[in-house]
Parts: sequence; structure tokens; C-alpha cells
Amino acid sequence: MKARAATPPPYRPSAAGWATLLAAGMLAVAPAGAAVPRWLFAIGHAKALALTLVSPKVRSALTVTSPAFRDGGAIPCRNTQYCGNVFPGVAWSAGPAGTRSYVVIMEGPGEGALYSIHLTLFNIPAAIRQLPSGMTSPPAGASLGANVHGFHHAYAGPHPHGARRNEYHLQVFALDVSLHLSRSVTLPRLVAAMRGHVLADGQMTGFATRPSH
Repeated sequence: MKARAATPPPYRPSAAGWATLLAAGMLAVAPAGAAVPRWLFAIGHAKALALTLVSPKVRSALTVTSPAFRDGGAIPCRNTQYCGNVFPGVAWSAGPAGTRSYVVIMEGPGEGALYSIHLTLFNIPAAIRQLPSGMTSPPAGASLGANVHGFHHAYAGPHPHGARRNEYHLQVFALDVSLHLSRSVTLPRLVAAMRGHVLADGQMTGFATRPSH
């Protein structure tokens, strides 16, 4: 008789984890000691940066910039969840010939060894090469995926819980297809659909810390 697979233990979030789930409207109350199913926690987290999971067909990289901060610089407080959660804006150089769509993913440190997902936007038309500061809805034709606030949320800014300086990655991918995926697609499934179709990619990084006041 085949042994039944063990059920993984439920995730018991920290106080900060509960705050994130409550703010997202994913839970109504947070009873002391209660557990969140792992599938619910997993929606907004990833095991690795998307850039490390796909290999572009072209060696040339996309140049990624933001009007809010320079590559390797500090992300302004207004672009974090502490001060306004305003999307910083992002622009990128044109993809190679054959580019049909772009994907933009922002990730940063999460709980433990996981990465938090702050933005997932796919099927951005090839004619578009920037997302404006303050963006609250996707461009025509594009779809929002998952982030730490659940599905279909435009932007969930950095929300570091400690004094440590955390690094966040704004990643852009040029694809040779438009992806036929549900709007409620998880990041692992999105990355799986991207494999073999990434023509070029690029990223910029920014740093954020918890405000001292």
C-alpha cells in the first residue's frame, strides 16, 4: 500500500506577515496563533529572482531605468508602503527584433530565504517601453499577476521590517510571444510560460530601509 504523502505544516506568520495579509483584505481577522495555509502565503512570494530562472536568447541586455531613483540607489520613502505606496515608474530600452511583449517583475527580500513579489505585469505590448510613476492600472493589453497583496494589485511597494538595508530588483523581459495565461497566474507558472521565449532581459536595483520615525 502506497504511503500517503505528509501534509506540510501550515505557515504561521510573524506580526508583520499578519499585517500584510490583513491590509491586503485576504483575511478579516488575525486570531492569535492562527495559521495561514501555505498556498495563500505562496501567492506573494518566490524562491528565486525571476532573472535567475530564465535564459535569454540574446546576450545583449535591456537597459532599465526609473525616474524615482538611480540604479543601486535609495528608493524614496514615497515609493514604499510606509509613505504612500506610489509606483516609482520604470523605462527600458527596446527589445531585439521579434519582440512581441514585455514582462515587468519587481522582487525583494521576503520572510526567510524567500523573495517578496511587489509587481507582476505581463503581456505589455511591444510598442510600450515605460510605465509611468504613480501607475495604478496596467496599460491596455497588459495583465497584472500576483504580488504580496494578492492577485490584480498594481503595486505593493517595499516594506522592510528591520533596520537592515534591503535590495529590490526591477526586472524587465522581452518575449517573442504574448502569453495566453489567466489573470490569476502565480509567478512560478508565469516564469514557466516565459521559458524559451525570452529574447533579452535586464534589471535595476534599489535599496530601502524601514523609516526611523
